[in-house]
Amino acid sequence: MKEEKSYSRKEINEIFSQNGLDFNFEELLNLDSDIIWWKKLSYDWKIIMLYNHNYEYRFFTSGRIKDFNSVLDEIKQYNKFELKKFIDELKEIKDCFFNFDTSLLITDFKPLENFLRIERLFLNGMRCCNLETMPTLESVKFLDAKNSALNSLLNISKFKNLEHLDIHNTHISNLNGIEELKKLNFLNASNTDIDSLNGLENLKNLKYLSIFRTEIKNLDAIRKLENLRTIYAYSTNIRDLNKLAELKSLVKININNTSINDLLPLKENHNLQEVAAKGTNVTLENAEKLNALMPGTIILLQ
Repeated sequence: MKEEKSYSRKEINEIFSQNGLDFNFEELLNLDSDIIWWKKLSYDWKIIMLYNHNYEYRFFTSGRIKDFNSVLDEIKQYNKFELKKFIDELKEIKDCFFNFDTSLLITDFKPLENFLRIERLFLNGMRCCNLETMPTLESVKFLDAKNSALNSLLNISKFKNLEHLDIHNTHISNLNGIEELKKLNFLNASNTDIDSLNGLENLKNLKYLSIFRTEIKNLDAIRKLENLRTIYAYSTNIRDLNKLAELKSLVKININNTSINDLLPLKENHNLQEVAAKGTNVTLENAEKLNALMPGTIILLQ
């Protein structure tokens, strides 16, 4: 196989000159929109871009950059051709992390539009997490925003192909907007201020739902989600399980520390393997009645 020739900047400029071109290589690249974009990035954004590039291409085996200034100084010494290569590689990144340094202050997420193939976005712990400033990212399938300042899902449709959403321990008070996520199969909305599951009614692909330590009062909105397999609803305000008979795929439900007093509504959930009902009003007699009907189901009362 013929080895591909590489050229120095001097050689490239000589080729330009020989062909009567009245600009040199650097001047040509200075007009490149990608490089202009890079130059305009804030210091914090450059750190984020560098971290994710280095994480993807394994320049830092520790997974964490310890001296951002030295790395930035190195980047500043790049010739334009190397910088162009660096930016092209950025566009291929599939995982993007913001959680490696919570001291970074990012208020505008528009630069993310240059991550053309990103599939997993990690915003956990971000002090500012506003979906309004997000570009449309149809390639993203996984969004982790737990422990962040996120307080609204109204613009979550910018991630219309999302399959995994984690908003645990955020300032979310309702799920308005989530109805747009038709491909969602995992939702963790635990330890938030939500008091209703409205918006989940038509998320037919949902398999995992965690809503523990919320103000949820009933599970009516999920009664027709036939693919739902796992529910964590402990430490909520739910009082009965009457609307869950149609959840034919349900395998596990945790209702610890709730006011539930009757497990018999679960008798139609024939795939059920485990019911956790510690700290509830369910009696041993009631649990034994369900066990008689579903002998393969483990019921945890103590």
